[in-house]
This record gives sequence, structure tokens and C-alpha cells, in this order.
Amino acid sequence: MDDSVGMAANGVGNGVGTPRSKDPPEERARAYQMEMFEESLKRNIVVTMDTGSGKTHIAVLRIQAQLEKGEDKLSWFLVPNVSLGNQQYEVLKASLPPVNIQFLSGGDKVDKWSDQEIWDEILGIKDNDHAVVVSTHQVLLDALTHGFVRMQGIGLIVFDEAHHCVGQHPANRIMQEFYHPRARKGLDVPAVLGLTASPVVKSTPDQLRHVSSKLWIGVLANRMCARVIEANLNAISRTPVRNREELLRHVHPPVLKRIVYKSSFEEYELIDPSLLEDATDRANGDKKRKFSETMWPEARAINPIGSSEKAAEILGKAIAPQEKIPMPEVTKSKSRTTFNFPAVDSAPSSGVKTPDTFDTALENNEITDDIDEYEEIDPLTGEPYRKRGSEVEFEMIDPLTAEPYGGGGPCTPVTRGEEYELIDPLTGEPYVNPPTGRTSEGTTRSVTPSRGEFHGAMELDEVYLTRDGASTDNGPSALESLQLAEAAMDIRQDPYIRALQSSEPPDLERIEMTLAKRNTYCQVQMRGLLNKAVHIRKEFGVWGVDCYLKHAIQKAIKFADEEDPESMWMEWNSEEKRYLKSILSKITVPRNIGPIAGRLSDKVERLIEVLLGEYRDDGGKFAGLIFVEQRVGVSILAEILKTDPRTKDIFRVGTVVGVSEGNGRTRKAIYELVNLKGQYETIEDFRSGKKNLVVSTSVVEEGMDIPACRLVVCFSLPPNLKSFIQRRGRARMAKSNYVLMFSESDSQGKIDKFKQLEMDMIEEYLDETRKLKAETGTETEEPDEDGVLSKGKNRRFLIESTGALLTLDSAVSHLHHFCNCLPQGEYMDLRPIFHTRIVNQEQLDIQEARGSGSSVRPFYKAEVLLPNCIAPEVRRAESRESWITERWAKRDAAFEAYLALRQLQGDPLIDDHLMPLLQTDPDIADATKKLEKRPSKVAVDNTMDPWSEKKWEEDTVAFATPIALNMPSSGCPVVVEIITHFACPDVAKIMVYRTNSDIGEVIVGPSRCLGVNPRIIERGKKTTYALLSCIFGSRMKPGVKDFPYLFVPKNEADDWVEGGDEVPITLLEAYRTQEAGSDIGIIKDNSQNGVRYVIQRWRNGVTPEEHENLLERYKGRDIDPKGVFIEAIRLSGRRDFLHPESNEPSSEIPTLLIPALCTVDAVPWKYSQLAMYLPGVIRRIEMSFIAADLERTLLHPVGFNSIPKMVTALSASSARESTDYQRLEFLGDSVLKFLTSVNLLDEHPFWHEGYLTRKKEQMVANSRLARAAIDNRLAKWIITDIFTGSKWRPRYVISEEEEFPDKKRKGPKQLSTKILADVVEALIGAAYLEGGYSKALKVIRAFGLNINWKPLKERTGSLLHRASQYPEVHLLHLKGLESLIGYHFTHKALLLEAITHPSWESDMTSLSYQRMEFLGDALLDMVVVNHLFFSPRNLSHIDMHLYKSSVVNGNFLAYLSLRCAVDVKGYGVSQRAQSTEVEIVNKSRKVELWKFIRHQHQQIQHAQKICSKRYEEDLRDSVQTALDYGKDYPWTELSPLESDKSGRNKFLSDVVEAIIGAVFIDSGGDFETVKSLAERLGILRVLKRLVADHVDVTHPVKKLGEAVAANGQGTVHYVQSVEAGGYSCTVMVNEEKLLNVRAASRSEARTKAAELALSVFMERVKNEKFPPGTARKRRGENDDDDESEYGYEDYVGEEEDEYSIHGNFDSGAPAKDMPNGVGTAIGRRKVFEDEASHVDLKIGDLDTVLDSC
Repeated sequence: MDDSVGMAANGVGNGVGTPRSKDPPEERARAYQMEMFEESLKRNIVVTMDTGSGKTHIAVLRIQAQLEKGEDKLSWFLVPNVSLGNQQYEVLKASLPPVNIQFLSGGDKVDKWSDQEIWDEILGIKDNDHAVVVSTHQVLLDALTHGFVRMQGIGLIVFDEAHHCVGQHPANRIMQEFYHPRARKGLDVPAVLGLTASPVVKSTPDQLRHVSSKLWIGVLANRMCARVIEANLNAISRTPVRNREELLRHVHPPVLKRIVYKSSFEEYELIDPSLLEDATDRANGDKKRKFSETMWPEARAINPIGSSEKAAEILGKAIAPQEKIPMPEVTKSKSRTTFNFPAVDSAPSSGVKTPDTFDTALENNEITDDIDEYEEIDPLTGEPYRKRGSEVEFEMIDPLTAEPYGGGGPCTPVTRGEEYELIDPLTGEPYVNPPTGRTSEGTTRSVTPSRGEFHGAMELDEVYLTRDGASTDNGPSALESLQLAEAAMDIRQDPYIRALQSSEPPDLERIEMTLAKRNTYCQVQMRGLLNKAVHIRKEFGVWGVDCYLKHAIQKAIKFADEEDPESMWMEWNSEEKRYLKSILSKITVPRNIGPIAGRLSDKVERLIEVLLGEYRDDGGKFAGLIFVEQRVGVSILAEILKTDPRTKDIFRVGTVVGVSEGNGRTRKAIYELVNLKGQYETIEDFRSGKKNLVVSTSVVEEGMDIPACRLVVCFSLPPNLKSFIQRRGRARMAKSNYVLMFSESDSQGKIDKFKQLEMDMIEEYLDETRKLKAETGTETEEPDEDGVLSKGKNRRFLIESTGALLTLDSAVSHLHHFCNCLPQGEYMDLRPIFHTRIVNQEQLDIQEARGSGSSVRPFYKAEVLLPNCIAPEVRRAESRESWITERWAKRDAAFEAYLALRQLQGDPLIDDHLMPLLQTDPDIADATKKLEKRPSKVAVDNTMDPWSEKKWEEDTVAFATPIALNMPSSGCPVVVEIITHFACPDVAKIMVYRTNSDIGEVIVGPSRCLGVNPRIIERGKKTTYALLSCIFGSRMKPGVKDFPYLFVPKNEADDWVEGGDEVPITLLEAYRTQEAGSDIGIIKDNSQNGVRYVIQRWRNGVTPEEHENLLERYKGRDIDPKGVFIEAIRLSGRRDFLHPESNEPSSEIPTLLIPALCTVDAVPWKYSQLAMYLPGVIRRIEMSFIAADLERTLLHPVGFNSIPKMVTALSASSARESTDYQRLEFLGDSVLKFLTSVNLLDEHPFWHEGYLTRKKEQMVANSRLARAAIDNRLAKWIITDIFTGSKWRPRYVISEEEEFPDKKRKGPKQLSTKILADVVEALIGAAYLEGGYSKALKVIRAFGLNINWKPLKERTGSLLHRASQYPEVHLLHLKGLESLIGYHFTHKALLLEAITHPSWESDMTSLSYQRMEFLGDALLDMVVVNHLFFSPRNLSHIDMHLYKSSVVNGNFLAYLSLRCAVDVKGYGVSQRAQSTEVEIVNKSRKVELWKFIRHQHQQIQHAQKICSKRYEEDLRDSVQTALDYGKDYPWTELSPLESDKSGRNKFLSDVVEAIIGAVFIDSGGDFETVKSLAERLGILRVLKRLVADHVDVTHPVKKLGEAVAANGQGTVHYVQSVEAGGYSCTVMVNEEKLLNVRAASRSEARTKAAELALSVFMERVKNEKFPPGTARKRRGENDDDDESEYGYEDYVGEEEDEYSIHGNFDSGAPAKDMPNGVGTAIGRRKVFEDEASHVDLKIGDLDTVLDSC
């Protein structure tokens, strides 16, 4: 509708801007609008009023009334296309109160919202804020089909453009499949309001009265029942009666004018060979034309050349001059017609090179160099999928297979006609009983070649250019050249046919069918290009066709070598591109189009006359709209009007064409010129007057808010009554004109009939007495044993719990969507294969033999075969019933297949919403991430305080734990006992660093219970106070002795408080009383404000020099040089002895002290020294208490034996302890992934690798682990606070709030979710070290990672048992493979599965290797990580990750599959010359691992040969030498074996992992066998060498990034582009170019560029062209501002162990002094720019680096 406010040319995902609203509608409704509104409250109605009369306002009133009811139901406004949806959404937002209004379209990818929670949230159901929803019909149909929306949850449905509710349109399917079944049962259904200007689609009003009680296909041809639209909508058509005069005042019908033109072009007929089979025999008895007369240039109407010799002259070497253009020999049999083509050798020709750019005159037109956006185009017709003359949206059907494309979601909406016959692109008519109807068996996929399936393409030529657009004596015109090129195409040279012929074994049936139909992609594209050219020549003249062909062909050739995702060639196979480009390059196109005068058709001339006349009559207020039949016609007519001197300065022309909302991936048509960019601006410019003429297809007939026009021209006659009325409605200004253009052969009667039919229709719905016939009958059918309802075409499967519905109409689309969600990869064709057969062939043969009539019709059954990643149990399905058409047989087979996937015993692949269980499509993953997104930080509990409020009561049970200090400088150990409320858990040995050379150790022994012992508690309070006061007295409360921990000497004789708390007043007094031995306490020099010293020795007398120094220090004092003195060392101010000093202090110099001026503590020095280390000791004991508490509670079922391992697992690196969780986390990560993989593989025997991978990713994702940690409150046991000895103070039994009342109360801390997830994995790793996989599994269960976890032994046993059920395999060549890997399989079916590529289709019993590869990937990681973790080098987690990546990356594994080989014995005979003796000779040969792969894809063989050749010529020796002896890992050398995300060459590495997985299962889970295999393949051998020799395994990309960051240069930017013969990569550092590298692949180019750029960069740094900078200080480093009262800092950083580089870095050494492996130990985080976006690359994300390469 166009009578609403606002305008949008497109929605989300279609590339056109957001609409801008016009002024709001009138506040007061008109009387006729109120009449219709009141009528809609009484019953369901279809409001039928002219365009521009304000029907949308009636819908607004009705929605407002629905909202005022206060029901918890949705109001749903349905529109036929995205453009109208955007427009109506803006209207509702402006007109309705502030309610939840949503607009949903295919561009929002709603078909991928696979979770009910997403729908409930978007629709407001979750918050009881039910929305008003605007959407296309397909969106609601999909939501109902999958049960995400229920019909009973909708209160009102508004059908805009209600005349679409017929046939199989999604609007009608909504009603037939979901509304009417409920209505017939008397259940609650929503109110319905329809809006339309023309409640008919075809040319007869009888359609208004055709009833359809069931869902039907096609358009009924006869008047069988009554009121089809009304019956479908359960609504009666109404138009204003009481206020009709007011309605007519607001409607201005235009004046109808008729323009007659002469046809100056005789159209010739093009007939597809597939039509020759009985097609014309049934068409009015017409005789069949000869093939040679219809398909080859000699017989065509326009053929100035007329001979194959002339064609050869033009086409160069493509056809030899002496050869005739080959004619096929037609052979007929009783079952089929065969075309036998003579051989034609194609070779390249030469020509003049095409200019690189197009004419700049077309820069702003739709004929543009930039192919930014495309619709899904029917490659046969060149138009969007729509009915001619309208844009009815349906699921996307492949015109070659007659089935939906697999690229989109289920029932992906696109435009298509109502009649569901295949349309011949050459005649524009339906195929009549195509040849497959006579064959005994057919295949669907055979006519749709897969990507990457072709080989042996032709060489490329250049475009043949003439000087101007006119035909000359020396060459044909562009159209004639195109005709010849298309005619000369030998279908046997087509890449698809050649691929079929070279397959093993050749598919003869598929070849025969394709030859008969001539429907390969290349053939279809060329026919489409020719058809478009002929159409343009006929409609627009010679200038138009020259213009079209020049730009269409040049554009196609230009994009042939590009890999731009928007390129028309992106979905084409490379061989197809080269082949088709070679054909296009031989076509003569004009260099300059030439003058336009005299070269236009009479039709265009008449149009220009009309436009100029109307322009003069309007006096400059001209506003016109021209309707053109085809999209290319829009572009060409607009260009004509912009070029013709008569019009170019008068008319400001814009263009608008249709946009489909479907998001399926289709191959782009070479013959399309349309660029959708700027369509919205066109409408806005037309509205504002910047443009005064718009050329459009039928897309603006309805819906789009085109302003009222004074002139509407139908360049092509309206195809039906609906179009006639809708187009006329655009000319609604006063005194406007409606111009129809007739050829001399057209009849005025058609238009007169339209007018009469419209009057009859108006009379019909003006009858207020007419009522809608009520539906009768109730549904009593019961489901069968499979839950299937009904029979025949109405068969359906309903899931009661969700309301999801499977029908025969939706089954094919669902099945394609399921296959499209399978794991994708290069060289895989995952579409389902349909085969049909005639079940009554014998009867047909008898009938044909007897020559009787056609009394017996063929009945069909079909079977569908799914890809080999699907379990054999459900890989094949057959239609349940027999059908009179192949299409219904295929739908039946698809229904049965999808039903089998849903009902798979115990392990369904389809969920309760009839959606694939776990979507693997990236878009789907993005949709589901919403529910599992990991925030960077979360609020968590503070770390538990084991000392909090531990008061000593009279009945407290005490425990004593010995603490022994051993210092090399002290001799015997010093032992005290710590008294606590509970037994102290195991504490790891504590290293203390008095200096970096004087390193001691503290041993915490086992605890003993003291029982209730108040005496020792009181004694302990005194000794603890005295012990701590000697070091920390200034930080203690005087006289307060309530400590939660107490210290007493182990030896009671050493009790330093037996004489009370007083200490000797002076050191001299102690000396005189002989109490000052060598172990006296700490000395305080009172003359120096109590500076503390440690005695070294007593001295009698000093030297004169020393005496002088003493006098200087103690000025004013009389010092006896022969008196008693002390040599002492000043007590260190350090308080953190848990870590080495950052700088080695200078040697300690003794100081002379005067005893009379000093005092001494009562606590002996050996205990005082221990007191210095007590803060660190208490810290470690605290950590052990925390770990023990976790062990007693959450992890009690695990039975941890080693508390120190738990302490390590709980210690974040931010805590700066001697150990942290990083190594254990690295180990636990691999353990978790491996156990998850094995459990999933066994638990779900029918799941393909896509489901398994997605589920595993969900289970091991950091978001999932962090959620498990939060749910179990793990944070209170995680140690993140930093110990700071300089701020440490003793604890008291009172709470922290009581102790520091003025301190701000500490709330919940914020902790990184990454830390939470890492600790879970670290605990798994710690458990694995203690008790292997069984104990690790207990930790996993404790955290509730909810799958059905079972012990590894049980899982492997189950997998082995299942393997024993496989069919026996007896393939002799497998013995050679077993010899290669050094393992002989018990169950050889496992080995067969491990080498079967997904392209293998020759049997229905074996699976592809993907499941084995899934297991092998995790298993290989586990083997490698185990080896690295227990390496004698005690590798850091960073080094372990780098080493692991070096031997598990795809390039290295691909190298192994090329290197590993076995000698296969073979024998031959040798006979000497002139001798009869025969000698048997050994002819053994080496067979590499990759040669054992089973596949059926020609491109794989081609890729294997290329890789093998590169390996032999370039890689074998260089890579092996580097692996055996090199100092650096050969990343660059391995990069040619690219195994990137596209999947190219991935099969080379996949097979290695798959074999590893198969060996593991066959051996019953024997890790030693797997390790032996890894050793034999070279994986562990290479790893051992890399570790032992400290080989630098850092990737060049990472090296460069770290070097740049370390030198303060910010970011690295890689600019990659496609160039002839390969790829280039330019390295930029801060926008400064370093170098450019070219290579054969993206990965190789980037890796080589990074390696070379590193050398260039370091050389520049050495020459000081890049000055080094400084790094930002890390939080907490030498920063005491935020330290806690007890000397602990809370660290809540984003990630563990990272440095943030912000353009500079302080390395502590100049860059030129850096060791090899620059930057490895410098920073923990680097930043580099990946192409157009900045990416933060963590040190642990090397896999990401490799993937991006």
C-alpha cells in the first residue's frame, strides 16, 4: 500500500537506508474510514478501497482497539515485502501509543533464532509486554511452523495487500495450516483484517469466488467453488457504502490513454532441447521443429553471417574454418531422447584487450562498475523469483532442480510465480512433461553442479572490440556475436560435463540428463544473457542492446579474477569462471556505443513523444512513473532517457527495482546490471522534486510510498487485473493520465475486459447482504504410529509441546536447511540427492508397445540420500506414497527423511521446534551467543578470611603446628609452633630470600591436637606479642594480645617471656650481667631514634680511625677508645622475603655501636629472624586453609590428597605467588576438551561432527565455565590479592570493621570471568595430576557441567563395542596403510571411516572421517600437552602453548601426510633381448599417507597433485632440515600447505587426526598405542627436538607484533589483496609501508611478509629510525596506594598475565640487544591490526593467529 506515511526502500540487510517519515496522517479519521473500522469490529473483513484512500489508518484504528482490550496477545501486521514493512513500521510507530513495536524481516535472520527465549524476549512475551509486530508473511509462517509463536497467542492479524492470500503464498499457508485447523475445531483464533485495492490477482473476478478448503498448489483454472480470497482469510470483502461519496472525493481516477507503436524487430524462437521430448505433440497438434532449425544460427531469423566458416572467422580458433558448427544426432528410444554431439575442440583466440574501466558517463546510473548488492536472481529468466507482473514472495526454488536452494533457512522467502512448473528460460513457458518423466530414474542434484567440482578449464581470451556500436563488414554486431558464441558452445567442453565424465565411475545417467536439458550453469548463463539481449533489442532498439552487452560483458570479465564477497563470481567455481570468461571474451562488443539518434525502437520513440507532450502540458510540474517489464529494461531505459538529447536536460531520472528479503546463497547472474544502491534516495528525491521521472519494475505497483503522479506509463501492458488497478492507483493526482502502450498486434479488448471485470468486482463487494459461508466439518483424524496426521498432500507431523508443524510443502525446504547447517568445507556437496523412479514402468511399456492411448499415467516414487556425515540408519529415505508428479514424490521423500531425523531413536538430530539441534552456521552461533555471552567482569564474593573472628574461648580446642626455619647463615634450625583453632593443612615448602645469596626454607610440619588448654593459650598470647613486637611493634596496638594465631617456641627453655614482658634497659647492662650472648635480640640504637641492628660480635677497643668516626657520629660524647663496643649490621627494611630482591644489595658493612646507648629485645635473634619471615609464612598458611576449605566443601567428592596442588590451582598470577594456576590451567584445558570429546562421541552416536563440535564448544567455553564457577561461588576460594610485606600488620580476633571503624566497608569485588573459568580448568588439571582422568572427571561433575559424564574406560569400551557392530571390511590396500602407521586394526571399518572424505558417496554404510577427526583433534592435543607438561625444562604455559601449536597446526599435519609413506610391493617381468628367459623383478613403490584418502571429488585430486608437487620440489628437504637442525620453526616454509578457514587442503591434516582417533578406539583407549603412533608419524619426535634444542617456535606474525609493541610503535597492519596468479600482502607499521610480498595463498603471503618485515623493522630500530618507548606501568607494580590494611591488594584485572601495550614499551635493554625470538619474554600482550580492524592478540591465542593466516 502507498497510502500510509513514511517510505522505505528496504530493510535490514538489504543495503538501503532507513526510511524517513512524512508528516503524520490526519488526526481525525474520515467518515468512510470510520465506517470500515466499525465494520471490522463486528467481523473479519477485507477492506477494499482505491490506492491513496487511507486503508492503513483503518488498520491503525483496529490495532488501537485491540490494544485497549488489555489481552496478553500479539497484534501482527503482515506485509508482502521488506520495503512496505519498513514503511508501515514507521507509520505504526508514529500513530500508536508508546508500545513495544517490532519489525522483523529476513534481513534480521529470524529464521536462525533457534531458541524460544529469544522470541519471547523480542516479542515482549517474557516481560508480559506483548508487541505489535510488523513482518513479512514468511517470518510469521516460519515462527508458527517451528512453534516459536502460537496462533492462540495472536489477537489480531492484519494482512496488507490481502490479495496475496492465495495458492501457496506464505500468507495463505499461515491461514490454511494454522488458522483454519483451529477454527474448524472451534478453538480460539485471532481477528483478521485485510487491506487491498484489488482483491484479485488473475484477470477474472471469479477468483474472488473460488473456494479452497484445503491447501492447494497453483491457480485453479476453472470456477470450482466460491470466494477464494475471502474463504482463505475467513473474511468478507467490504467497501464504504454509506460514505461512498466522500471516498470518491478523495480519489482521482486518471484518464486512460492508448499509444500504439510499430514492432521493428521480428522475434525469433528459442527452444530448449529438453522441450523436444513430446512437448509440442501435446500442444494443439503443432508439428515439432527440427533441432537444427531452433538452436543453431543458420536457421535463426537474425543471422547476417549464416555459416560456420564465418563464425570461425569471428571467433578465432574456437572453431576451425573448415569445420561446420556441430549438429547433434538425435536418437529416440521408447524411454528417452538422446543428443549425440560431435567433438568440438575449443582453443583460445585472440583479440583486443578490454579497457580497465567503463564509460564514466554511466557513473551515477544503475549500470555501474560496483556490484554492491544483488537480489536472488533466477538464472533462467534473469528476473527475481516472482510471478510475471507481480512480486509474490515464496521459498527460493532452484530452477535447475525444482527444489529450494540449500543456502537459506527453512522456507526462505523469495518471489516466485503461483504455478509451480519449471519455466523454460528460452520460451518463457512451462516445461511440458520434461524428459525425466520418461526415465526410470532421475537425480536432482545432477543438474546443479557443486562448488569446486570442475577441472580442465579453457584458457582466457580478451574482449573483441569494434570502434562503434554499428555492425561493420568486418565483424558482426554485439548481438550477432553473442548469438554465434552461444551457438558455438560445445556442452561437452562445459566444466560440469567434464567433471561428470572424469568421475569414478562416470555417472552416465546424470550426463545424459544434463546433455538433454543443456542446463549447466554456464549454458544457462549464456542463454540468459542472449534472452536479455534479444528482449532489449526488441523493446529498446540497437543502441539499447549495444549499451547493455558492452557493460554486462565487461562487468562480468572484470570481476572474474576477484574474490570480493560482493562479486557476482564469488559463488562460482574457478573452472566455471575461466570457462565462461573464455566464451565471453570472444564476443564482439562496441568500444563506443555510438550515436543514439535513429537507433531506438519505435516503442521508445513513442514513449519519448508522450513524455515530452506531458511535460509541456504540465507546465514544469511534471511527475511521471514508467513501468517496465524486466530489471535490465529499467537500467537501459533510464540510460536512454539520460542520453537522448531530447530528454537528458528535461527529465531527472531515477530507477527502482524489486528487492527480495531471502538470504539464501545463489550464484549471481552475469546478465544483471542492477545495483540496488540509492533506491531509497531515488524515492526521496522523487518526493522532494529533485527527480521528476522514475523508471521501475512492478515493485512499486503496491506497497511502496510513491508520491502521486500526473503520468503513469505502462511500457509493457499490465499482465492482469491486479496490476492494471494498482498501476492506475499511482496516477491519483487531479487531471492525471494513465498511458498504456500497445503494439499493432495488441488488442484493446484486454483492457476493456479489465475495466468491466473491475466494475463487476466492485458490484460484488458493494453488496452488504452478502455473507461469508461458514466452514463446516471438524477434524477427527488420529495420528498414526509415527505421529503423522492425514494422508496424501495434506500429510503433516505436529509436535504438540511446541506446535511446530512439518508438512509436505515445507519438508524439502527444512531438509535443505538441515543439510546447509552441516559442517561445511571445500570440496563438499552437502545437498540432499533426490532420485525418482516410475513405479508402474511396466504398465507404461506395455501401453507403448500396444500403441494404445494415454490411459495409464506414470506414478512416481522418490528417494533422498543425505551426505555421508549422517548416520547410515537415516541417510536414505523413500516416499511413502506414489505420486503423479516427481515434485510431490520428492516432497514425500523429504518429509520421511526429516521425520526420521526427528525420530532417530534416543538421539534425534531435530529439536522440538523442528530446527537442527545445534546450529553450526556463524550467524546462528551469533544469535545463541546472546544467552551465553561472557561479561568481562562480574561481582563475586570476597576471598574467604580463615582468621576472621577466631576468638579464644575457655573451651576452644587448640592445634599446634611446627614451623621450622633453616637458614644457611644460621646453622641449626629454629622451630616455633603456631597455635590455631583447627589443624593446619599441608603447606608446601616455603622459600625465603634474606638476600639473593642467603636463601632459606620454612617447613610447616603436621599438626597435633592440644585439646582444651587455656594455659598454653595465655602463654601463647604473651610470646606472640613479644615475638611480633620486635619487628612490627609500630604497627601493633599496645598491650592488645588477642591474635587469631599464636606462636610459642618449640623448646620451652627458649621461652623469652618467663621473666615478664620487660626487656633490659641497655645493652651494656645485659653485657655486665652476662645475659648478652651471641644470640641476643635485636639491638636498638637510641641515639639514632631507635635504628635497629643485629649483633655480629663484641669488641674491646677500636682503632684510631674508628675512634675518629665514632666521635664524628656521637658528637659531644666522651668515648673511651679502649672500651666495649659492638659490631652490628643494620636490620633490613625489607618485609617481603617470599620473592628474590629485584636488585642484589651491596655487601653488608658492620657498624660500631656504643652498648651504653643501645637497648636489646628479650626475644633472641634466631626467633626475631623467624618473626621477619612470619608474614609470608602466615600468607602461605592462609592459602592452604582456603584450599582446604574448598576441599572439605565443594570438592569433597573429588578426594584431593594434595592441598599444595589445590593452592597452585587457586592462585591467580596477579597474586604474584611463586606458583600460579597457568600451567595447571593449560593442562586442565586439554583434559576437559578430551573428556568432553570422548563423552559426546559415545553419548551421541548419530551426531555429525558439526553438532559434536558446537556442543563441545558450549561445554568448554569460558562463558560456560565462568557460569559454573559463579553458580558454585568459587570466587571466595580464588586467591587474587597481592601480598605486600611492607604493609603487613598482625591480625586480631575482632572483625575488620571493628578494628578499622573509619575504613570504608568493602563490598563484593569485581573479578574477571576469564579468571573464574581458568581456575575451573586448573582444578581439573590438578585432579588429573593426582588421579588421572577419573579424578579429573569428578571435578567436572562437581561443577555441574551437565552432560552424562561417564568414566573414560566405560566410554572407550562403549565406542569399541559399537565399532564391533560395523560391517566387516576386506580391502587389501588397507594393509599398506596399517604398515605405514605401524598398527593393525581389529575393526578395519574404523580405519575405513578415518580415510573417507565427505565427498565419498559410493556406499551407504560408511561415515565420513569427521567424527574420528573430532576425537583425534582432542586426543592429539592431550598427547602433546602431556609430553610438554612433564618436560624436564618445566616449561611455562606460554612456551607450552607455542610448542603445542607448532606440532598440531594444520600445515604441519598436512606436511606429515605428504611425508609419511610406505613401500608397497609390486612385481614385474623383465626379458632380455633375444632371450626367452623371463625374470621377475621387484617394482615396489612408495605410497604416501594422503593417497589412501577415499574421495569422489575431482578437485581434491587436483589439489593433492599440486600439494605433492610443491612438497617434492620446494618443501621436503627445506622443511625437514629446519625441523631436524634449525634454530627457528619453519612457519614460512610450511605456509604453502595452506589449511585455512575455507577448508582448502584441510583434508590432508584431517586424515591424520582421524587415524589417531580410530587407533584410540580400536585399541580400547590405549594411550601408549596412540603415543607410539604419534612418534611413528613424527609428531612427538619433532616435538622432543624442538623442546630439547630450545627452538624458537614463535610465529612470524606474532614476532613482528611483539617487536613493534616492544619498541613503542603501536600496531601492525596487514593489507592483503588478490592479484593475478596469487595474493599480495603489504605490511604497514603505523601507516608506514615496510614491504610488499606476493605468494600463491593468503596464508603464505602473510607469513612471508611478516618474516621479512621483522628483519626490516629490526634493522630500522638498530638505525634508530624507530625510537624505543616505555610501557605503561602495570597496576600494583611498585604502587602501594591501593594496598589493604593487612598488606594484600585485590587484583581484578581483565585477563591473567598480560601487559597492555600502548604504543611504547620499556624493555630494560635496547632493541638491538634483544635475543633471538624478539619480544617473547618482553610483553604478555601485543596489539596488531588485522586488515581493516584492530585485534588484541593474547599470547595464548596463537591458534587465532594461525587461523587468520
